[in-house]
Amino acid sequence: SVVAALMYKNLGISNTDIAIYTGSLYLPWSSKFAWAPLLDMFKTKRHWVIGTEFAMAITLACVAMALPLPSFMGITLAFFWVTGFLSATQDIAADGSYMAVTTAKEQSAWVGVQGFCWNAGRIVASGFLVTLTGYLFDKKLGGATGADAIQGAWQYSWMIVMGMMAALMALLGAWHLKVLPADQRLSVAPKGLQEGIKEFGVVFVDLFRKRGIVLSMVFILLYRSGEGFIEKISPLFMVDPIAKGGLASTVLLSLILCWNEAFWSLNLTSSNAAPLTALIASYSSPEGLFWAKLSAASTMAIAPILILGWFSQKQLVRGLTFGAVK
Repeated sequence: SVVAALMYKNLGISNTDIAIYTGSLYLPWSSKFAWAPLLDMFKTKRHWVIGTEFAMAITLACVAMALPLPSFMGITLAFFWVTGFLSATQDIAADGSYMAVTTAKEQSAWVGVQGFCWNAGRIVASGFLVTLTGYLFDKKLGGATGADAIQGAWQYSWMIVMGMMAALMALLGAWHLKVLPADQRLSVAPKGLQEGIKEFGVVFVDLFRKRGIVLSMVFILLYRSGEGFIEKISPLFMVDPIAKGGLASTVLLSLILCWNEAFWSLNLTSSNAAPLTALIASYSSPEGLFWAKLSAASTMAIAPILILGWFSQKQLVRGLTFGAVK
């Protein structure tokens, strides 16, 4: 989704539209628990992994072919949405297949490789491929000038890159078709669509009967949605000229929001691995307030924000009023 944001930025879409529309591409990953039970009801995990990979190859190829069209924004966004759901589904099935066909010893041996490949994929997509588009843009543009020439060069560059991503996904699907071990379908799998929908309803109702499930789901949705929006904003301001402003405000506000996540740090971390906010709260106990320690820790907590805000106050005010004052 970061790659999609940068692509739209190069193609002349405004930061506001990019943040709203591509930030929502994280929703399939935030809500994939809703259809995860269906995967075991129909077909095997191997089937879902391979099928979604070939399907993503098709959707990415459609993105590449739609870029020269006048209404490319809506069409490509729709294909990105489909790709997001396919990607989330592939992630569910791949994790399930990993757990189903490997032993505990094999899982321990390969968990590091799995994490490395996950992060390597993100680096290749948002690093190497984005850099490649810049190289292709320069080669295609040459010495030409004008808005049409620039737009055409960016369209050509992103068509090539999206086509490469589609081909890579097709190659992964073909490789997994050959080497991915077969897993067993559930013995109690439904025999038809009507029975499958009924079973899904039972599982879904049982899920919401669990204690604290609503709070957990709200946390997951809000956490990943916020991550989705902030991941889109930062690269956009880095692409914009410094004279347009806004980058310093984005950095400062992101830092303040991260610094103030006291609620989740207090509830989701242990006393041996807690952030500074949890440390400060620990000085308030039924025995009373430890004023000296509390004051020292609070000063440590707010000092970086105060110092950074003092030296960046002009940029902060400029960014906050940018676009709001005529």
